[in-house]
Amino acid sequence: MAETLLFGHVVQQRAPEEVRRRFEVIPLFVGSTRQPGTFRSDVRRLRTMAGSRWNARLFDLLTVMCTLRAADRFIRSRDIYDMSRDLHIACTVHEPERWLALAPLLERTVFRLSADRLHFTPVPLRNRVAEAEPLPNEGSFADANGADCVCLFSGGADSFCGAAHLLKHRRQPLFVCLSVGGIARRQRELFDAVRAKFPRVPADALVQLTPWPNSWPRERRPRHGWQHRDSLQRLRAMFFFSLAALVGRPHGIDEIFMCENGIIGSAIAFSPALDDATTTRPAEPSFLRAMETVLQETLDAPALHIRNPFQYMTKGEVLRECATSGLAKTMPRTVSCWQSGHLGISNCGTCVPCLFRQLAFDESGVSKRGAYRLHSIPEGKEWTQWKSSELPRLRSVATYSRDALRRGLKGLAMEEPAVFDAVDVTGGPTARRAVSALEQEALDDAAPRKMARAILRFARACVARLP
Repeated sequence: MAETLLFGHVVQQRAPEEVRRRFEVIPLFVGSTRQPGTFRSDVRRLRTMAGSRWNARLFDLLTVMCTLRAADRFIRSRDIYDMSRDLHIACTVHEPERWLALAPLLERTVFRLSADRLHFTPVPLRNRVAEAEPLPNEGSFADANGADCVCLFSGGADSFCGAAHLLKHRRQPLFVCLSVGGIARRQRELFDAVRAKFPRVPADALVQLTPWPNSWPRERRPRHGWQHRDSLQRLRAMFFFSLAALVGRPHGIDEIFMCENGIIGSAIAFSPALDDATTTRPAEPSFLRAMETVLQETLDAPALHIRNPFQYMTKGEVLRECATSGLAKTMPRTVSCWQSGHLGISNCGTCVPCLFRQLAFDESGVSKRGAYRLHSIPEGKEWTQWKSSELPRLRSVATYSRDALRRGLKGLAMEEPAVFDAVDVTGGPTARRAVSALEQEALDDAAPRKMARAILRFARACVARLP
């Protein structure tokens, strides 16, 4: 049986004949649409915000990333332990030669993030597209509200704390969200709490975007086409970063912040059995640097940088810092849960993100921690009786922590990939300042030791919480 290829197109155009001979082609219309089997790209909102600064290069990036996002949702993982999928996609673009040259970089970055094997084919557009043309006005975001950076704002604990961190250091971010479903209201609630503490934040600094694949209704699903769904969504970070760049670049904003604690960000495998497709890597330093290169090359923006100011902090330390900004009462309203949306916007308490969330609140010492819909980790030695399918993972975290303390700095430097592979993606001080090549080299040299120290602090807190 022929392999499946997802063909993203923005005008009525068939895939090239050589592609149709080799693959079973599933067409995917990308644009301002809500029709079943299409992808709503939110291009009108992005174009309106950019105004006269919108161009075909930005439009092509949006098309490619929407198609890749659709492939991530459509092409299912064979098994939770099967780390790799073959993702065949083709897209109509204005500059096919440019995208053909960029294809190897894009494919390497996908593999670094998810271990998926991307096979990307750019297809020349038959005609230019009106939505790729700039608008005659300056756009609704012409001055970007004085913003000097873009911050990804998901509604999770780390991104909420990251907003406070940047504002505390006198940065002026645009907060870019993917706002589909009930999470949109919670994002606005959290944003309002931030504005109450930092009144200088403009009311329209929250940019809620709604790009989303439009699945076929169950009763109308075709035999082939948009009908499956992969729950892991391992490539969504690439989509989020691209949206951030599409918002910021038209206004000359070259810094994108993804605020994620270093323990989760470094994608530590707490045991060999847990090194599977659920080990998320959206803030893994080498991926952030690779994604930075993708955006630099795609948009011809060598000054663009992706930064994570929490790279060397544990989640507990992140929460503790945020509490000192006067936001402790709001932190429990953040949503970290993988199951959120299925039974309301809440934290279940038993999935992987909820596991680390609970450990972090215990480490932080913040008294108000919020409720969990199912179960929370029992106190003291009773944690070994936790009613969760994630109990083996929690045991692995406890074992890893004890082993890390035994190994110390030298042992981690020799044996822990998150340490000896570390590169610095903090970019130095949070304050806006260009970092020279020599300074970045020094930061990279110091990254392993800083990462090892963060792991040891996390390990001490875990051993105290999980006796």
